[in-house]
Amino acid sequence: MLRAAFCLTALLAAMPAGATDPRGSVGVLDLAARLYAQGVAADDAVSVVTAVRMADGVTLRRATGWERTTAPAPGSGKVPRAATSALALILGEAAEAARLMAEDNDDLIEILDTAEAAGARGPVGSANAAEAVWAPGTTDRWTLPLAGQERAEIGVFSDGAARFGWRITGPDGTEVCAATPSEEPLFCSFIPAENAFYTVALTGAGAEESRYLLITN
Repeated sequence: MLRAAFCLTALLAAMPAGATDPRGSVGVLDLAARLYAQGVAADDAVSVVTAVRMADGVTLRRATGWERTTAPAPGSGKVPRAATSALALILGEAAEAARLMAEDNDDLIEILDTAEAAGARGPVGSANAAEAVWAPGTTDRWTLPLAGQERAEIGVFSDGAARFGWRITGPDGTEVCAATPSEEPLFCSFIPAENAFYTVALTGAGAEESRYLLITN
């Protein structure tokens, strides 16, 4: 148990979330998703369990006041969620995959058991989330109300069926964040000058529909 706990502490300490770049709940999910992907790719049970623990610290609540428009047509909404995707991790559905990877490590299994027994997400904080399906050839445009003079965090986490990029703009059209489609989670952090609506234009690359979560703090 001590060895696993030490590894978890070391991994968390290595995350690039230093004092000059404070991470809120969405930032923690972004780090967890990246660590989870690395752990799955490397068959590293410690990294996977650490990522599950990190994601379990954030409680998701259904977003309100958001508007979504899609051109030319929305997705079917029937896309399954892959058990090893960032989407599954954020939704709390990756524990079984982590358990399978850690089946020969009693310390890691005990950590998962303890987390499941606690049954309470939320020691890190909470976040607003909306789940949607992206259809090939479309752009999803989300309009989000953000509070002025407070740090805003926005993230997108998908099932991995498509690569995503985005462009976030303010009320006057000024670009805040932009990224070309990739397999990495999307994350942006900034401080709006005043209360305003921001637009997230989400584009995808791929031939299949892809399920994703848009999350803000």
